[in-house]
Amino acid sequence: MSRWTTYQRAAAASWRYQPQYRFTATDQAYRLFTLALAGTPEKGAMNRMRENTELPSLAKWFLAAAYATTGRPEVAHGLIDVRNLKAEPDYNSYYYGSDLRDRSIILYTLTTTGNTGEALELLKEIAAELSREQWYSTQTTAWALFSYMNFSRQVSGESDKPMKVSLDFNGKTEKISSSEGAIMRTLTPATANKLVIENESDRPLFVTFTEQGVPLTTDQTVSESNLTMKVDYMDMTQAPVDVGSLAQGTGFMMVVTLTNTSFRQIGNLALTQMLPSGWEIQNTRLFEANLLLKESGYDYRDFRDDRVNTYFSLKGGETKKFYIILTAAYRGVFSLPSVVCEAMYDEGVYARRPGREVTVRE
Repeated sequence: MSRWTTYQRAAAASWRYQPQYRFTATDQAYRLFTLALAGTPEKGAMNRMRENTELPSLAKWFLAAAYATTGRPEVAHGLIDVRNLKAEPDYNSYYYGSDLRDRSIILYTLTTTGNTGEALELLKEIAAELSREQWYSTQTTAWALFSYMNFSRQVSGESDKPMKVSLDFNGKTEKISSSEGAIMRTLTPATANKLVIENESDRPLFVTFTEQGVPLTTDQTVSESNLTMKVDYMDMTQAPVDVGSLAQGTGFMMVVTLTNTSFRQIGNLALTQMLPSGWEIQNTRLFEANLLLKESGYDYRDFRDDRVNTYFSLKGGETKKFYIILTAAYRGVFSLPSVVCEAMYDEGVYARRPGREVTVRE
């Protein structure tokens, strides 16, 4: 942290606004904001930046958050306009961003500057979007949750009154009172169920209902978008093998072939190969020379007990092949999960092959 702070303070002090690189002002404002969070604000750079009248709107929100964090809310209020809670669309895709990401940053600043009324209305919009069955990047999701948690802390700190809730599940009523930030209950469902929750306090209540269970069968659908995937199983002579029934101690390979069917390069691809608990993973690198295998290049690979994660890129039309050396180690009937590959920052790129039931026999 000390070295990070030293570097960031030097970068903040040396930064100068250039109209042709206007978008970098958001970088500088974010840098000043994080320095303020770290308790080492670069006040000179903050004051110089405040004098600039051509800053992008998101940079103003970050700078306002920096001032509010350092105990200068009056300066922060002079930088923002609570009548306009949208950032400029020209820059919202910068660094894997989105409109939702930018509104979450604005929510954080509104909360920090004490504009909880405007913040609550914006929070409702953000919560509604997060509740949809829609893909969001890690950048967007992180900021949305971070700003929500900041609002939750602020609201809970403004009132000494506890949260009071009436919960009725299948005719059984429970009165709950808590001053903590969250209340959790585990409910055992019946054949037919009815859940009624009533907020009996003057503070906003947000309810999340989560169902947990084990599916009777695995999802057997095949799905592909801008990416094709082929999964083969071979023995050590590279002849096809049926993994539905393997003798204990059998050594074999999973071979995944991926092709970029688009005309553009796709980066940040993540291939996840999860395995049944009856199989063991061997280190592929130890076998490449003896088996005359040559894997395609990748950026990073992570071997776990039950899976292998591989991260790589594909040029337009390019094909790559990845191997895992396996052993059928434990007798029994197991579930082989799906093999999935997806672009971490592009919802339109993915490929999935369904799993199946496999047996390891004596």
